[in-house]
Amino acid sequence: MKMTLSLPDTIAQEITEVSRATGYTKSGLVLTALNIYFLLYHADNEKAKQVANLIPDNQSTIYDFLKAKQQGSRLPAAKRKR
Repeated sequence: MKMTLSLPDTIAQEITEVSRATGYTKSGLVLTALNIYFLLYHADNEKAKQVANLIPDNQSTIYDFLKAKQQGSRLPAAKRKR
């Protein structure tokens, strides 16, 4: 299945920078991020905590964005500046 996703420019830029630095494709990075998102927000609490502990501080921008979109809200200003 193919999908087109619309991301804020700041997150798209982060994905581009990580892609250049690591050599991974942008679509591969987004797929990995979505898999992690599902583990964080749709797994049982114990597994979600284990995954969350693996993510360094200030590296969860895309997950915060996805969670906010799921809840139908915008990110608070502090979260957007990560």
